[in-house]
Parts: sequence; C-alpha cells; structure tokens
Amino acid sequence: MKGEDYEKVKFVVLMLVFALTLCTSGAAVAADKVKVGYLHTLAVDGQFWIGVHKGYFAEQGLEMEPIVFTSGVPLMQALSGGA
Repeated sequence: MKGEDYEKVKFVVLMLVFALTLCTSGAAVAADKVKVGYLHTLAVDGQFWIGVHKGYFAEQGLEMEPIVFTSGVPLMQALSGGA
C-alpha cells in the first residue's frame, strides 16, 4: 500500500472512531443529526454503513448525515473548520 493510500485509510478509520465515540457519549445522545465524512473506501467505512442500514444509530436517536469526500484534504478542512 502506498504511503498516501495508507494515510487516507488511517484518516477514515479515525473519523469512524470519532463518529462512534460521539454515538456512545452523553453529549451525542441529545444531538439530532451527526455529519460523518468518508472517503468511500468500503473496507474502511463498511462498519458505518452496516450501522446505518441496520438502524443502530437510529436506535440511539441519531440521524447520520454521510458526506462523501474525494480526498483527505477537503475532509480535514471540513473537520478543522467545525463542519
């Protein structure tokens, strides 16, 4: 795996961990909608889509808003900008 691809995969995994952390924290329970950025790598973000499809997030009162990114740069800009 190339270094750039490894960094993308690592970033998507971190974003998924962050999203799942929000789902289990007390602050996220009160939220209606959670924006989740992803790079469309099924091997990495497949767990997120399974959770959405099976309704795990909805069971917790969360509406997931998936936002697709084509590279890590705009995804990081959105994250650092608070989007």
